[in-house]
Amino acid sequence: MTNQPFDTYMLWDRVQKDDGDTVSSSIAQWQRDNPQEVEWLGQLPDVVGDVVPRVSDGDLWGLYALSRVADVLISRIEEHHGFLSAYRQFMLGLGLQEVIQGTFHPFYHEISHVWQASEPEASVEILGTIWPGFMLGSLMISRAGVSVAAGTRSVQKDIAESSTIYWTHRRGSRPCEDLSVGWGHNSQWRTRFRRDYRTASSFMYNVDARGEPSDPPLEEHARVELVRHRCFIHCNQEHRDLFPYGETYVEARDSDTNGFSA
Repeated sequence: MTNQPFDTYMLWDRVQKDDGDTVSSSIAQWQRDNPQEVEWLGQLPDVVGDVVPRVSDGDLWGLYALSRVADVLISRIEEHHGFLSAYRQFMLGLGLQEVIQGTFHPFYHEISHVWQASEPEASVEILGTIWPGFMLGSLMISRAGVSVAAGTRSVQKDIAESSTIYWTHRRGSRPCEDLSVGWGHNSQWRTRFRRDYRTASSFMYNVDARGEPSDPPLEEHARVELVRHRCFIHCNQEHRDLFPYGETYVEARDSDTNGFSA
């Protein structure tokens, strides 16, 4: 284990101050100074069949710190195209695999923008990718942000675009919450990363949770929607100040592709 998350905190602090023309240099310098981060990630165990590996709290803190950097870069993409390039530079430099998955699935995709189809029954179709997703083996590190077309039976535009995203620290002007909220400056970096895995037969969401019900309790359809999407996309109910972090969910995989780019 390295000096994570302190080393990553220094990068997080820097990229918040950078502009779109300087952020790439900051990431490149951090990567030159911290080659051990790639080695550390490469040594993390992966799933075997359907068995999820155990990792230490320190590893979860380190993964969370990396996700905080990714969140800043994603949130600033609309400011300057340089932040999108920097996000890919950061993730690929860590040895992560970029995911290409053309069919919408909440394991792979985060809905950012919605075009509401005229037909209520219209299925969800990806119109474009705003930022790419990345995985570490079978572990989802950052889902792709996508714009979609969908009927109202599956996605409600006003809900999907503005409901609170949980397990997320920052996403532009959209409300976000994660387990660091309410903690002091130092303590928040001891937040555990949410682990979602693609196993041989399943998608497994929030695997480190203990199966504790949300506070306040949610109806089953709302619970599943929130854990899978990390936000509400259709359920029209209060989305603020929930505590879903003890919830977990497993769903069977269909015959999806692996989703990795060549």
